[in-house]
Amino acid sequence: MKMRFAAFAAAMLLQAPAGAADQAEIMAHYLDMRAFTQSVQSGYVAGQCAEKLPANAEEIRATLRQWQTENGAAVERGRVAAERLMPELNEPHVLAETRKAFDPQLAADAPKICKYVVNNLRYGVPLAFSGKTLTDRNLRHDIWKQLYPASVSLMSCQDLDSIQTDVTSETGTGQQRKIVERWVVSGCGKSREATISHQPAEGGGTTFVVGFENVPGR
Repeated sequence: MKMRFAAFAAAMLLQAPAGAADQAEIMAHYLDMRAFTQSVQSGYVAGQCAEKLPANAEEIRATLRQWQTENGAAVERGRVAAERLMPELNEPHVLAETRKAFDPQLAADAPKICKYVVNNLRYGVPLAFSGKTLTDRNLRHDIWKQLYPASVSLMSCQDLDSIQTDVTSETGTGQQRKIVERWVVSGCGKSREATISHQPAEGGGTTFVVGFENVPGR
């Protein structure tokens, strides 16, 4: 089963419908609109999980409430931006696409999908995540989109289950600050170490590079 949860909200935004506003303006509001779509998506999936797994219902609801508290302002900004820039990306549409994507997965393996949703709300990635990191949830989400397919390929494993992190170096300050982290991805009884380098980008945001040691052909 592929982990579609982490990238679903972002994919909906990147596939802008015909007639949408200029892509540059959409990208300027990308994080807020992603928060809006994730709010709709997470609210539905978390609700389904609470019904299907009553023993875990309070943990699931508490995690969702915490995420909503931390991201409420961004969600509202994203809702307003979506209405103006991408009116097709309204709540009924996001909910319909969410149900189409996740109802079959919930029916097939609710415990696994519900574990993914709780982890994603907590950490920005759908795996158990521990250790020291200087990334925030949004940056981890973007790193994950590169880390996941590479890890699956290198480890020949679809069922990744955890990430252990550590900060290996931190140099410079301000726009010259550069951080290097070690992320160990585990699953299927295997582990693979990745080096994550990130630093402030010109014009705002963060640039990052994901690298793996001892990859054949490199």
